[in-house]
Amino acid sequence: MKLQKYGITLERLYEKDIEMVRQYRNSPEIRRYMHFQQHITKKMQRQWYQSIDNHSNYYFIIHYDNQKIGLINIKNIDWVNNTSESGLFLWDWRYVDSPAPLLASLLLSEYGFGFLQGVKSFIRILQDNKKAIDFNKNIGFEAIGPPDYNGLQYFLQTKESFLNKTTKLRKYALALSDGDPHLYLHVEPHDYTGLAQMFFKYMDMAQHPFEMKKEGDTEIYSFLFWNP
Repeated sequence: MKLQKYGITLERLYEKDIEMVRQYRNSPEIRRYMHFQQHITKKMQRQWYQSIDNHSNYYFIIHYDNQKIGLINIKNIDWVNNTSESGLFLWDWRYVDSPAPLLASLLLSEYGFGFLQGVKSFIRILQDNKKAIDFNKNIGFEAIGPPDYNGLQYFLQTKESFLNKTTKLRKYALALSDGDPHLYLHVEPHDYTGLAQMFFKYMDMAQHPFEMKKEGDTEIYSFLFWNP
């Protein structure tokens, strides 16, 4: 499964890439910003992947400039209350100060609040990671209470706060790409194992008209959610 918009592609994480992700995740530069800071073994990584390879967790590799540069996620989805958690890290430091983190975050939020009909999204950030805190505030996350005893600050993003806070940012993102406001969803045959049925179940197809075309065995859906 892939998502495309704003000149960026998010590809669902598959088992073939988990060792690459583990190597990057274990690097000291990334690990020091994470809540879990222990070394991750191959066995731990396989167990983690088995626990998130389902329709309540969406982990995507970020593709930008034809490079795999990071990982972004919507996880622990509560389908009853329409809440979830999210997270992002880049392992390619050339893109930390590029538009890529913003483009990936905008695309993922549109997927969560559009396709998955989410209402609230939560994140946890170490309180001394000021750069990440400022970044997420700019896309509609607001702090919830004081940091906990681990130094983690919780933030909440709603559909309304995302749309209100990112109007100019979404216009900017479209200007950086080809200006196409559609979000493209690529569904491959192996996605029809419970995953695809879930987002088509929760997606309001009448509210968000779409077009579909096929390229080989892949179905490509184009949706127009919200104009900036």
